[in-house]
Formats: sequence, structure tokens, C-alpha cells
Amino acid sequence: MVVGLIYNIGLGLIGRLMPQLQIFFIGQSMQAGLQLWVMILTLSGVMMIFLSRFAEALGSLFGGWGTPV
Repeated sequence: MVVGLIYNIGLGLIGRLMPQLQIFFIGQSMQAGLQLWVMILTLSGVMMIFLSRFAEALGSLFGGWGTPV
């Protein structure tokens, strides 16, 4: 959140200092792309943890099923 606040303040300063440059259109699309990239990286890590825990739970529940190969 702090990085997002600093990013938006920086965009505001650039927009105020150079009004002919439409920085908010460029900046908002860059911010959306960065957020999507962070979400993809985060979800991949969380999914790996979830799958390993799920395999352990299935293994303890069904006696050997779901153990990783």
C-alpha cells in the first residue's frame, strides 16, 4: 500500500509539473499491469502450498491416496 501511495503521489507530481503529458493514462495502465503480474506470482506460490497441504490431507484421510509422486 505504501508503494502504491508513493507511486500515485509521484504520478500526481509529474502530472502537475508537466500538464501536457497525459501521465495518468500511461501510469494507470502500468499500475494495472504490475498488479496483475504480482497477483500471478503470488497465486502460483500460494497454489503450490495449497496443493502440498491438500495432498497431505488426502493422504491422512484415505491412507495413502494423494501422496505426491
